[in-house]
Amino acid sequence: MIRRGKEDLENFLLLTEALKSPSAKNRNEALCNFGNLLSKSDKYALIPHKDELLECSYEIFKSVWGEASGLRRSGKRLGFGRGIM
Repeated sequence: MIRRGKEDLENFLLLTEALKSPSAKNRNEALCNFGNLLSKSDKYALIPHKDELLECSYEIFKSVWGEASGLRRSGKRLGFGRGIM
């Protein structure tokens, strides 16, 4: 988020806290907004595509993130990407 402006950084921090907070009212919306914000920095040579409506589910994210995070830390996740093509 360093490459983004002050407003994006503040939004990033607010969304991060909302996703961590057990009292957050709508984590699905926060997760969707978080993804949109991060996509501003993660884009590089994108292939043009039609916009799609995607459902954001915090519960699904939470249920898979532990395993995905472990794969990321171990370097195994990167190996999966090499198998594509």
